[in-house]
Amino acid sequence: MNVPKVVLMPKVLMICYFFPPLGSVQVLRAVKFAKYLPHYGWEPVILGVKDVLHYYQDSDILQEISPDLHIYRTESFDPFRLWCRIKKTKPHTSQKTANQKFQWIRDNLNGLNRWFSLPDSRFGWYPFAVKEGLRIIKNENIDVIYSSSPPNTCHLVARELHRKTGIPWISDFKDLWTDYPHLHPTPLHRNIMRNWEKKILNESNQVITVNSGITDYFLKQYPQFTEKIDTLVHGVDPDEYVDISPNFSPQFTIIHTGSFFEPRQIPDYFLKALKDWLVENPSLENQINVVFAGSLNSRHHELIIKLGLTSIIQERKSLPRKEAIQLQCKADLLLLLVGKGKGSQHVVPAKTWEYLASGRPILCMAPEGVTRDLVNKYESGWIADPDDCQTIKRILADAFNQFKREHRHELKIRLNNEYNRKYVTGVLADKMSKLIKKNPST
Repeated sequence: MNVPKVVLMPKVLMICYFFPPLGSVQVLRAVKFAKYLPHYGWEPVILGVKDVLHYYQDSDILQEISPDLHIYRTESFDPFRLWCRIKKTKPHTSQKTANQKFQWIRDNLNGLNRWFSLPDSRFGWYPFAVKEGLRIIKNENIDVIYSSSPPNTCHLVARELHRKTGIPWISDFKDLWTDYPHLHPTPLHRNIMRNWEKKILNESNQVITVNSGITDYFLKQYPQFTEKIDTLVHGVDPDEYVDISPNFSPQFTIIHTGSFFEPRQIPDYFLKALKDWLVENPSLENQINVVFAGSLNSRHHELIIKLGLTSIIQERKSLPRKEAIQLQCKADLLLLLVGKGKGSQHVVPAKTWEYLASGRPILCMAPEGVTRDLVNKYESGWIADPDDCQTIKRILADAFNQFKREHRHELKIRLNNEYNRKYVTGVLADKMSKLIKKNPST
């Protein structure tokens, strides 16, 4: 009797500190890879952390991936995990309380972390992740290691596992490391980070980044690694755009989803330009609605009150993915902001791809760089320097006039293949398959 041969999928160990029920854009790349890799013959295995204090929780995202997915979670000595243990905090039961505590820890410990927690505040996860990673590699017969940053601790974990096992390793950079703004308190700290960064790029079998700006930066800094560095963008998941049916408002609706990041990526200049525009056109006030979903802090509230904008600004808490995309698709103008400063030319907010997919007009407030280039490439809206109130005010007037002229509320979703997450995952799967062909011993 012939027994059918069972063909097992190769496995990839995905080292990603942030994974659901932790929410926000930080988890989406790993989730979407885990969702679509089985379509290309790969079985993902996740190594993450146990419950930590985080500003947003979204357990619904877990519904996108197979219930059979193996997820391993370890302890950590980082402050966000320790808070949960000491205070018995359950972040997913009170989002507002958890968010307040997260902000307090981040605001009060950031300075200390930059001095004493290298490479980042999650380094307390390192010994637990390495120990568990070695156990997983042995028990799960892992073929490839994948690490995603931030936090950069993930790369150090992957490096140690790679060195101990010889398994091929792909490092994925969602942000800059050495030249990330405000990260290094002294030149010594920066040199330590630069040394680590170079070692990660040197020892990785493949390096991927989320945008061409980071890729170009690495190619300039480390031309010796040109052959192993490539770009795989964040993109959008076409499944999230099925049955989209936003309720359009008769008002001119301006929308921003996600967070602002002090001190550079701030809404101040937009708010001041908005106020100036309304002072010149007071009759428009009841025709305008500005929605900030999950993005305002106490300083922003004070500024809104000072400028007298409370009547037209609506604040909403962080939204589940489906609701956030619905909201983007009903906008008459989407706000996209990148602050000025070192490294800004390499920054592309993850929401950029969702904004592009929505087909709605974008007010891109960004310095020269990859974000501007994307908005220009897809002819998706207007561009201003992030602190140019006069240009922002003019764009608000132009966008409003276009709204009044056309007054068409219809979906214009654009799902280009080059930023389709399923397609991007296929590129990653192909890279992993080539790695194991080069390393048959694994």
